[in-house]
Amino acid sequence: MSKSITTLTEYWELRDEFKRLGYLDDEGNEGNSKRSPTPSDTTCDLDAVRNNSPDHKPRDYPKSAFQAGAHAFCYRDHAYTAMPNGNGAKNWFWFDTTHNDPNTELPAECYGAEWQSLDQPPPDSQKYCKGGQSRYNSDSKVWFIVEPSPDQSGCKPIKDYKLPTGRECEKRFDNVINQCMKDGHGTSGIWKEETDNGCWDWSMWGQILE
Repeated sequence: MSKSITTLTEYWELRDEFKRLGYLDDEGNEGNSKRSPTPSDTTCDLDAVRNNSPDHKPRDYPKSAFQAGAHAFCYRDHAYTAMPNGNGAKNWFWFDTTHNDPNTELPAECYGAEWQSLDQPPPDSQKYCKGGQSRYNSDSKVWFIVEPSPDQSGCKPIKDYKLPTGRECEKRFDNVINQCMKDGHGTSGIWKEETDNGCWDWSMWGQILE
């Protein structure tokens, strides 16, 4: 016979445990993630990435550039849907890590490939970009993508995945940032998420500036 919840304290303790395991989000709604992240879900310092350079090596940038990229990806005006046919949800951004956007207290976004297109209005924080020598005074370029994990062993059947937005999205990228950039900088990483829609890789890496 299962133990009943007899006090309000027990209720909140159980609710917090369900949040930790990913069955509820921060608002108490049913979550999509099937388990909490662990270090074994994360791969750091990738050997090769889809980069615009002959060596395909990820570039090393300050941790703050990746934090700003995760924020820019997750707080766009549209929601991403990653699809299992290889069409991952992706975006990439240029930042000036020497000047912050006072609205986010993160590096100013100088340019972004809004919804996978270079034909978009400049970000509001572009006016704060002053310290870099690359596109629109940027000093870093970071790429973000959510796509099907190559290994779907033990995963639910793969299907379209409407990504969470806002802080719930940002927390997933934090799994990479917190694990792979402990020294204040890094090149790349992947966190594998197990969901009801299959397993998905949340990836980021530094690209060569252009």
